[in-house]
Amino acid sequence: MPISKADETADAPRTADAALRTEAARTAQTGPMAGKKNVVVLGVTSGLGRRLAESILARGLTPVGLIGEAGHSESLRAAGIEPLVIASEADRTSPAALRAMGECGGIAVATGTGWGPDATDTSSTSLVGELMGVAQLVGIRRFVLVSAYLPDDELHTRLGDELESYLAEKRDVERKLAGHDLDWCVVRPGKLDNSPATGLVTVRGGADPQPEGTVSRTDLAETICEALFAPEPVRGVLAVSAGAQPIRAALDSVPQATVQPAWWHAEERAGGAAKRRADSPAS
Repeated sequence: MPISKADETADAPRTADAALRTEAARTAQTGPMAGKKNVVVLGVTSGLGRRLAESILARGLTPVGLIGEAGHSESLRAAGIEPLVIASEADRTSPAALRAMGECGGIAVATGTGWGPDATDTSSTSLVGELMGVAQLVGIRRFVLVSAYLPDDELHTRLGDELESYLAEKRDVERKLAGHDLDWCVVRPGKLDNSPATGLVTVRGGADPQPEGTVSRTDLAETICEALFAPEPVRGVLAVSAGAQPIRAALDSVPQATVQPAWWHAEERAGGAAKRRADSPAS
């Protein structure tokens, strides 16, 4: 997955702190990833996915990039990424695919973070749901989903009539993940940019956390890796923005308890109330 000269010009330096990488690599080999050599990445050809693959490689593991067509395979292999073509549902549950995923210690979904005209692209939603089931089938515990936060006034304006479907898709995939018996983490990033890696972020937890401002793709990739490789599961919904805390410290500062978003509880209550009304005899 070679980086073009245009990318090199647009992207600021993406070298993370060497000591952090060394410690992270040691954790990857002795912690929850012990005995595993790969990590599944959906969205590996995106800007965030590319940086995420680099972070995984720096930890001594191999990213398994899920792709829809074989045309990307050669460039991915050249970058140290193992391509896995999943063009159809049969591909996703084939013995070869299950064997490949069985060697993985975690799954990271790096799609669905676009802004502008492509912000409503939800073509990967059904695939993400299938990956949740595959994870349980082959024994993968760690699952990190990069989602999107509820829109501010600017994004309301950009999405217009598509806003409702955008939010419905995002709520649906977050809710599906929260309903699985996995060590799951939903990451809601600030607006992504190509600023230099700092190793510093702000992480917010709680019922419905919202990021503020921006975050570099490289810092977000490092945050995803820290969540994947942490000795103890990083669970719940987290908002990640540029900040002043080292990534690991920022994650450690958030109480590690599975928390459904506020809209989850509201929808569950509404559904329960509707069912009670339907079950009640007419007065």
